[in-house]
Amino acid sequence: MATHSAYVSQHSLATREMRARRLEVSQTVRRLGILVAIILVCLLYVGLGSLVNALGAEVQDLREREAQLRDQNAALLVESSQLSDPQPIAKQAADLGMIPAPLVEYWAVPPAQAAAPGAVPTPSARAQPKP
Repeated sequence: MATHSAYVSQHSLATREMRARRLEVSQTVRRLGILVAIILVCLLYVGLGSLVNALGAEVQDLREREAQLRDQNAALLVESSQLSDPQPIAKQAADLGMIPAPLVEYWAVPPAQAAAPGAVPTPSARAQPKP
C-alpha cells in the first residue's frame, strides 16, 4: 500500500504541477492577448488621428484653392466688362482706321408688288431705317 500511496502522491503532484503550468500558460496567453488588444487600440487611435489631420489639411487646401478661383473669377469678370465696353472698342477701331458703317435703310415691300415679276419696289411710308 505504501507504493500505491507514493504513486498517488507523485501522480497528484505531477497533476498539480501540470495544472499550475496550464494556469500559468493560460494567464500568459490572456496577458498577451490584452497587450495585443491595447497595442491595436493605440495603433487605431494614432492611425485615425493621422487620417483626421490629413483630411483637415486637404480641406484647408481646397478652401484656399476655392478662394483663389473666386478671386480669379472676379478678375476675369472685371476684365470681361472692360473688354466689352464700347468706348475702348470704338477707340481701337478708329486707331486701326476703321469707320462706322453708314446707316442702312430697309424698305418694306407690300405683298402685291412682291408677287409681280420684275416689279421694283417704291419707297413706302412704312419704310423704316434699321441700324
